[in-house]
Amino acid sequence: MYGTGRSQENRHAGEQQAISRWTLFDGALAVLVGAVSMILYARTLHPHLLPGDSGEFQVLARLLGNTHPTGYQVYVVLGHLFTWLPVRDVAYRVNLFSAAMGALAIIEVYLAGRLLTGRRWPALFAAGVLGLSATFWSQAVIAEVYTCGAAFLAGVLLALIYWDRSGHGWALWIAGLLGGLSIGVHLTVALSAPAVGLYLVLKRKEGAKMWRAALLGALVGLVLAVGTFFALDGRDSPADFIDIAILPSRSVWGLDEADLDTSIERLAFSLGGRQWRDRMFSDPARVMPEQIAWYVSNLPNEFSWIALVLALVGGVALCRRRSRLAVLLLGSLLAAWLYAFNYEIHDVYVFHISSYLLLALLVASGGGSLADWAASSWRRKGLGRALTAIAVLALCGLGLVPMLAPRWEAVRDGRVPDFSFSGYPVDERSIIEQLDIQMAIQKLPRDALVFLNWRHLYPFYYLAHIEGARADLVFLEEKPYRAGPQQESSMLQYVQEHIPDHAVYFSQCLDELTRAGYRCRLVPTRTIRLYRILPAE
Repeated sequence: MYGTGRSQENRHAGEQQAISRWTLFDGALAVLVGAVSMILYARTLHPHLLPGDSGEFQVLARLLGNTHPTGYQVYVVLGHLFTWLPVRDVAYRVNLFSAAMGALAIIEVYLAGRLLTGRRWPALFAAGVLGLSATFWSQAVIAEVYTCGAAFLAGVLLALIYWDRSGHGWALWIAGLLGGLSIGVHLTVALSAPAVGLYLVLKRKEGAKMWRAALLGALVGLVLAVGTFFALDGRDSPADFIDIAILPSRSVWGLDEADLDTSIERLAFSLGGRQWRDRMFSDPARVMPEQIAWYVSNLPNEFSWIALVLALVGGVALCRRRSRLAVLLLGSLLAAWLYAFNYEIHDVYVFHISSYLLLALLVASGGGSLADWAASSWRRKGLGRALTAIAVLALCGLGLVPMLAPRWEAVRDGRVPDFSFSGYPVDERSIIEQLDIQMAIQKLPRDALVFLNWRHLYPFYYLAHIEGARADLVFLEEKPYRAGPQQESSMLQYVQEHIPDHAVYFSQCLDELTRAGYRCRLVPTRTIRLYRILPAE
């Protein structure tokens, strides 16, 4: 398919014919790829409630409310649909949503790879590479936004590649729609916007009709994403992040009580990511070399060496033969790298999923180039399809089996693989903690206010509001990120206003409480500590 020397008209007709074959045959193959992926992830899915961010998503997908910045309202609504599935409990169903989105992303990578190369096995290999990569797999088995974000990014790229090959304007509209909606899934998808814009500029001969389709789709997507935020914000969910984490500690960000009264103000706070700004582009000269060194050292844990070689070959091949698509894919890759390499947080590894997806598409491109060379060379030497089949099997054996092998025992046993990422929420103590949380909830008096650390905040909500019958209890974050000495004013004011009418508990006896004259009385449990806050004698 590369460098055939055909006329532009014949090449365009051939591409349309390939798309027709893709529609008739590869749809079924794509479903098979997705089914295998779904079985793999469902087999290794975490079956229970999770702490931290994952617990937040498990709760809010059911109760419908605002999440922590930068907001994931479209994810929450899509996840809510899964909470009504007639399988196990709500926590499991939201974990299953991540598996489904991961499988969808893999389907899209296969279809996009098929269009890039005109061949099936490079596309299948690329889909397998992404699906078996450690970080992607780790996020496909827990309640998290990253496989959903990958599905939206892959959808945007697939629609653009389809349009590039077919000229169908509706594909541009779909790409814009998914791009606009993605601000309610994960903002890292929007990092591809400059590359998409430059790609369309290079396709300027398509005229104003091209821009109208893309921009109209993006506008519709943005309106839907913002409208979804307003809809969730208007529900006044008992577990709304802004209400239970930001407002009680508003002095951390220099906010007054009325600063987040309107939905527009709350949207601006959420999208602005004020909690994490000090971690973004704070010291590029120091942070970038450290992050790049970690990324490079971790790549062999994500992709096999054959996949990495094919990705390099694929990038060179795109630059030589399809420069506009090279701008789209390589530009998106550079943007993803630039952002992640300047983000200094403990779980930055999940922000590399976008780059892994783009590398997988380059793997497909490299595999296609290798297949073209082999087909041409072997045809001249009179070698048949049997040799091609042997080469493909050898490639899969050397490229995919090493990626699956470290986690095969977990697949066989039906448990979550042992991912060694810092902060990964699956650990042995979660189950013990849940039992203690249930015991603690039973001991709490009616209408109690309980300040908790982030790890336990949403598990308390889940067990009290979703599984239990304690919707009277209110849980708040004790020390939101960026909390410092300046937190005293708003948090203490909140306690002072509510302690006359409510029993107030903290998971720590904070110095600012004792300095303000409050006393702490320990409520004994095994692993979960709660302190009843009492007025000074």
